[in-house]
Amino acid sequence: MAKGFNPLIRKAQPAGKKVIIIGATSGIGKGLALLYLEQGCSVGITGRRTEELEAVKNQYPDTTFYKTMDVMKDNCVQFFEELINDMGGMDLIVYCAGIGAQNPNLNDDIEINTIFTNVTGFARILIYSYNYFKVRNKGHIVTISSLAGIRPLRQSPAYSATKRYQIHYTSCLAQKANNEKLPLKFTTIVPGFI
Repeated sequence: MAKGFNPLIRKAQPAGKKVIIIGATSGIGKGLALLYLEQGCSVGITGRRTEELEAVKNQYPDTTFYKTMDVMKDNCVQFFEELINDMGGMDLIVYCAGIGAQNPNLNDDIEINTIFTNVTGFARILIYSYNYFKVRNKGHIVTISSLAGIRPLRQSPAYSATKRYQIHYTSCLAQKANNEKLPLKFTTIVPGFI
């Protein structure tokens, strides 16, 4: 197989699409950003670590746009909107930001931070995205959740519960779009341990 060849992405023919990935400084988010860039998309990336965002921008300077942002902060939607404007629009949003930790002692800081990132930040971004795509009558929302949202983890209650929230919330938005007869697409991915 040729370097970088992915038959699923090739079949989707994403070249020319405007893709934004929330949480692209490492892991799945960064991998997706590089894959979409390799496929000829314009890609907007966000995350808390500016140096990681700049590293991707340096690899693909003409087609990468970025905003340093934290989905836990109230101003995240403002930065998200600025990124969309910088790119001249958005066709696809991938929400990949997330935190989680084993928390056997049920430390409240760990639980609350997980909820703010995986629920509050997530909801802010998806609400804005849904309304943005509704006005344009097209768009695709992708949620990277987790198998933990289907199979509860006793050692990570907030992580498991918030990943379930993401799965359910995305499904509810899909039903809402269907009811409103909007041609929007929704995808939820539930990877195992990575």
